[in-house]
Amino acid sequence: DGSDYMGYSIDGIGWPLMCFNGAKNWQLGWYDDKAIELSDIGGCGPWKGRLYGYVDYRSVVGGYVIIKIGEIHIQFNKITNVNIDTLEKRNMVAFTQSSDGFGPQSWSLAGLESGSWRHNNLVVDICVKSTDASGLEYFDIVIRNNGQASTCSKQQYSPPDQCIFKTSSPSKLPTRQPTPWPSPVPTRFPTAPPSARPTFIPTPMPLPNPTPAPTPIPTPGPTPGPTPGPTPGP
Repeated sequence: DGSDYMGYSIDGIGWPLMCFNGAKNWQLGWYDDKAIELSDIGGCGPWKGRLYGYVDYRSVVGGYVIIKIGEIHIQFNKITNVNIDTLEKRNMVAFTQSSDGFGPQSWSLAGLESGSWRHNNLVVDICVKSTDASGLEYFDIVIRNNGQASTCSKQQYSPPDQCIFKTSSPSKLPTRQPTPWPSPVPTRFPTAPPSARPTFIPTPMPLPNPTPAPTPIPTPGPTPGPTPGPTPGP
């Protein structure tokens, strides 16, 4: 598949300039706000819309750059800018199939500029290639089941919510209500007022004046002589 990268390998550096097929672009999610997934067309179709080149994504208004239905991905492989060197399905509506709708492997199915493409009971009509008021090219696309008539001749497009794929029901919420706060009221401060100051006035000096000298004069000598002999008696 030479219509995009991740096909066969090319021996080159900085060449060729091309991007990815519809299945890979869908998985990357780069164009989600201008991509659409349709449900079973049999119950709501035919569906009609504009398909623009994904290289013009930023300028597209009122159309899509990828259409997905089941495992089939549809995109306009426009040759310009980062997709200028695409080797196959150049300027065509390209159809790819993923292994399970969102699998790692995809297959290139077809590329058409006009006519109808069929896959099992699915029919895709490529009505006309045209240019909008801003100069962007697009294809008018009708998607229907084999038993439904084409609406290519009708001027109006399908409303945004027609045939939109929806899941059966959303998953249940983990909890009905958020858990309460750890405590409804903040805890009290350790003490309402600050503690008292130790002293309002500094303590006085130990003594206003130094203490006097221990003794002005040294003590006299011990005794002039030894004491007389023992006393004569009690």
